[in-house]
Amino acid sequence: MAADVTEDATALPGDKPERPSAVLAMVNSALARLRADDPALTNIAELERRRGLPKGALASPLKPTNLGRVPRQPTIRTMAAALNLNPAELGQAFMVDYMGDGDEKTVHQQRAADLIGELSTPLQRLGIRQLELLVDHHRACEAATLSPGANESAASS
Repeated sequence: MAADVTEDATALPGDKPERPSAVLAMVNSALARLRADDPALTNIAELERRRGLPKGALASPLKPTNLGRVPRQPTIRTMAAALNLNPAELGQAFMVDYMGDGDEKTVHQQRAADLIGELSTPLQRLGIRQLELLVDHHRACEAATLSPGANESAASS
C-alpha cells in the first residue's frame, strides 16, 4: 500500500522535532512538487533509487539524529540536485537548523511580526516606527522607576 502523499515523507512515526526543521520543510515541499509530476514517488528511498544514488544519500542527513549537523557541500549539492532545489538555499536551511534563526519568537512577537507583514511597505515603516517609540517610552519609564534619584539630579542640572 502506497504512503499517503500528505504524510511527512521523511519522518518516522512518533518523531516530533523540538522545533520545526527548515530542512524538512524544504525537502517535504520539494517532494510534494516531485509527487505532483509522478504520484508513484512515495518517499526519499524511492527518489534515491530513481536518481541512482547510494542508499541513504538523501535520507541520512534527514534522520533526526543528523538534523543538528550541517552536511558537507558535496552532500548538499547532491541533495539539491536530486530534489530540484537551490543548493545555497538548502545549505542555508541546514545552517538555520544547526544554529537557529535567532531568538525564538514568543507568540506575541510573532503576532506583531504577522500584523506588520500584512501592511503595505509605507505602513510597515510607520508600524515599526510606532513600535520603536513605544519601546523607547517603555525603557524611559523603566529607567525612571529603577533610579528616581538619577532623574531628579538630571533635571536640576
